[in-house]
Amino acid sequence: TKKANMLGNSVFPIGKYLYAPKRKNICLVNFETGKKDFVIGKIKQMVWSDSKAGWLVCLDESDGWTWKSSLRKIDLIGKQVVWERDASSIYSWSYLGSLSDTKALFAGEGLHCVNFDDGSGWDYAITTNETFVLLSSYERPQEDHFSNIIVAEDSSSFYFAGMDKVLNLTADGAKIWETEIEKKYKMGYSMLIDDPKNQSVLLVNKGFTECEVGFVYDSKPFFAIIDKNTGEIRRFHEMDSKNEKIVDAKTCGNELFLLVYNTKEKSRCFVKYNIDNFDLLAKKSLSDI
Repeated sequence: TKKANMLGNSVFPIGKYLYAPKRKNICLVNFETGKKDFVIGKIKQMVWSDSKAGWLVCLDESDGWTWKSSLRKIDLIGKQVVWERDASSIYSWSYLGSLSDTKALFAGEGLHCVNFDDGSGWDYAITTNETFVLLSSYERPQEDHFSNIIVAEDSSSFYFAGMDKVLNLTADGAKIWETEIEKKYKMGYSMLIDDPKNQSVLLVNKGFTECEVGFVYDSKPFFAIIDKNTGEIRRFHEMDSKNEKIVDAKTCGNELFLLVYNTKEKSRCFVKYNIDNFDLLAKKSLSDI
């Protein structure tokens, strides 16, 4: 057996490989001997792993003083670093998803694409984060202001939303269109829902974001229909109350279902809208269920 610190991170397998914490580092552990084979380092996130081919892509924890961080590909068989890409930023990178079998997207002081084969890629300037200022402290917690990604069926392009705009880029990072959202709405956590039948994307701004000290309710919740081909906003609807925050959103046919939390009343409800005209169809308090 091999002792591991079970407080916090514990021993965990990925495919045929076993990882374990050792002080502040993550180590590759030999299944047969229980001994560490390779010290991978301080890891914030394991982004991608191919156990069959024997490699791992990981995002290192950033240095709180210099913001120095990196994205690395580790050869688990040869136990060496294949490539390393600088990910230093005031705001730490977050993995968004893959564009293909070899390309992945990250948000962190902009949008970044990385090719897993050689670490190459592109960067795109868009506001994805900001700092929450604590008046009584020197701490500056990070707020995230971005959505999920929607990748085209042929992987040639994708859709994404930052704090003040929605965009459609090619897989190579070239702009197809970019649509600005009024600054007063300042998107926090947002969602993009694909609607291929109507050649549109449904943008849902939840109305809040989060940082180390808790939730930040400084964003106006709304939802909008955006034309996939042009970026034109076809319809836009702002929630009635500034206290209403959207927890989750789903679509079914031409109906939009929202789970809404009222920060003042501390209550939750389900709301249903018609996507074709944004008419309110139903509203049901969870206390009534």
